[in-house]
Amino acid sequence: MLTSLESPKRSIVKALSWRLIAAVVTVLVVYLITRKLSLSLGAGLLDSGIKLFFYYFHERMWNRLGFGRRKAEIVVLPCDNAGQPIPLPEPA
Repeated sequence: MLTSLESPKRSIVKALSWRLIAAVVTVLVVYLITRKLSLSLGAGLLDSGIKLFFYYFHERMWNRLGFGRRKAEIVVLPCDNAGQPIPLPEPA
């Protein structure tokens, strides 16, 4: 199994930022159709709550899949006692 490249906190912040944009769109569309602000705000709030919940779990599921990912090579450079990188010798 692959380990997640994104933390759960990052997934939550992404979900919240997207839902804010989507909620504004929902409120505007419902308002344009109904011309009722309270109905529009209620629809936007309900829609966002439900979709935020499902988006988070959808995002976490995708983080467990290897589809479309490349394996990254991890390079560890030697450091001195102060944590400064030690220059590597030039290849011959």
